[in-house]
Amino acid sequence: MFTCFRQRKRLGAYLDGELSARERASVERHLEACDSCRAALSGLRGLEPLLGAFDVPSVPPMMTARVMAAARNRRRGAASSSWDPFEWWKVASAPMRWAAVGTPVLGLIAGLVLGWSSSPPAERATTAVQADPLEIYQTDYLGDSPAGSLADSYLALVAAGDEEGR
Repeated sequence: MFTCFRQRKRLGAYLDGELSARERASVERHLEACDSCRAALSGLRGLEPLLGAFDVPSVPPMMTARVMAAARNRRRGAASSSWDPFEWWKVASAPMRWAAVGTPVLGLIAGLVLGWSSSPPAERATTAVQADPLEIYQTDYLGDSPAGSLADSYLALVAAGDEEGR
């Protein structure tokens, strides 16, 4: 399978006579043993008259010089130009520009509206301050540790160490 792949890559060069004698002999040996590669070679031979029927356009005058000059100019331009973070703004269409400006603005407006609508009225805020903070903020886990717990043991050891140190 791998030899078929490698030999099929060489079939075009084999037909054109571009292979060395050693490579040509290798392809011919493989073609003697492989039916599928022989079929591929006959398919390539069938393409030759079809491709010969097309007229190849002539190369325009000075084509090579123009291509090379354009490549040099592009290389110089890429080396001298600096990165422009707002280059997309120049090529973006009007709807894209509106979307780029409008999306953050709409996000800010939505945030402000949701922030104002979710804040408690002043009456509820004063009532909440007067209530028990443990109930409001559910900070009962900051209270004393249960008796017999690991945290209670640590606190007892620290308190005993403090009393001995005094």
